[in-house]
Amino acid sequence: MFLQLSASAQQWLEKQGITSPTAIQEASFIAFEGEGDLFLHAPTGTGKTLAFALPLIERLQEDPKRRALILSPTPELAMQTLGVMRNLAPGLSNAAIAGGASLPRQKERLKEMPQLICATPGRLFDLLGEAGLRPGAFDLVIFDELDMMVNQPEVCGLLQRILARFGKEQPRMVAASATRSPRADAFLQESFREVQVVSVLERFGSTSHHYRFTPENGKDVTLARLLKEQKINFAFIFVAEARLAPHLDRFLQAQGLPSVHLQADMPRSQRQQVLAQLRSGTSRYLVTTDLLARGIDLTQADVIQYDIARTYESYTHRSGRTGRGGATGRSISLITRDEAQYLRRWSEKLGSPIEELTIPVKAPLPLGEDGFPVKAPGPKKPKKDKSAKPKASDKKAEDKPRAPKVSTHRKGRSVNSLLAKEATAAVKEAKPEAPATPEVTTAPAPRWFDATKKVAKPSKKLVPKNSGKAGPKKR
Repeated sequence: MFLQLSASAQQWLEKQGITSPTAIQEASFIAFEGEGDLFLHAPTGTGKTLAFALPLIERLQEDPKRRALILSPTPELAMQTLGVMRNLAPGLSNAAIAGGASLPRQKERLKEMPQLICATPGRLFDLLGEAGLRPGAFDLVIFDELDMMVNQPEVCGLLQRILARFGKEQPRMVAASATRSPRADAFLQESFREVQVVSVLERFGSTSHHYRFTPENGKDVTLARLLKEQKINFAFIFVAEARLAPHLDRFLQAQGLPSVHLQADMPRSQRQQVLAQLRSGTSRYLVTTDLLARGIDLTQADVIQYDIARTYESYTHRSGRTGRGGATGRSISLITRDEAQYLRRWSEKLGSPIEELTIPVKAPLPLGEDGFPVKAPGPKKPKKDKSAKPKASDKKAEDKPRAPKVSTHRKGRSVNSLLAKEATAAVKEAKPEAPATPEVTTAPAPRWFDATKKVAKPSKKLVPKNSGKAGPKKR
């Protein structure tokens, strides 16, 4: 039970089904009461956000003059963290300083001196020194997902330049991370003072680890079959490079699998549209990279590593996207023969085997007396009723009235001239079986028309094309 929280925070936690703190949350409450910088280390899905958010809100509400800054590696994670803080403390003045949003609007928002700011390193560095964002204006700075930020050289350089602007009046700093990499330890030693490490390695949830072998050139097909065969409703699909995400997304959509992808250069409006499709269930598979997946939660989502992680920290971060909040999940890696070495390494560090996800075998067909499989009889076709009357369409073509023949030229062109029609009518009148008709004065047929054969004769002046005679020489 959270005893030191406000009534609004207690109500929101109860709506989320959170009734008691996790191990890392209990340890962080105790650590925040002391002095010095902190490093909160716990696996993904154990509630690290609330581990620093709950004691932070308590201190900000005690003294309205205190100000805090939370740094996140991606705009999505910054907005998610800010959303949690707004739910816990609705009356707390806050602002988001992240990439992809209007820069002038953010400057105007900073002039109001918000008590809490959630930012990304790049946008923070661009606005550092503006009104409301001066280095000495904060009492507490929190680095969320520190390992992801320091593992990128450009972002790590920005963090060091930002901290250099604080000078001697450096505020209290807190870092939170799911893993401890050598770069993260080096950053803590250089930038933090008297770091107290709060480490809880207990898993909060159950995640099973699996793999499936696939040919190098057939990963797309293997992935599509896996999603259909295992009936996976929601999944994070991790690729090694962001440029592969749109190609894999188009392939899955062509297979009838509703997927979306995230890229670093996407505008903010397009990213929000992707997240809205995931939350509504219109799209069920997200193709992304390790960094861009931070801050995105899908209920009961599995993890599929299209490209297996090359570091154990990356593998655990990806696997931490599933089995969150005490739920169960699966982490499935697509492995080629050359990548089996990574599988053995991660299995040893996990301390448990990574099991192969076998293809389900269909039930064999029953055998007949001759020993050969017998197929199940298909539905019988309905027999035709011979006693039924034949349809009008079933009558023979001979019963249908034949259309009169059309007089044609020998080259296939119909004779439509007025004289030809009149000459044909005169021949019909001469036949004895034809009914008597009044005499009609008609013009005599021309010499070039043979009325008996009803075929127009070519003029004698015309010379066939292939007559063999050479034409007159051109001068």
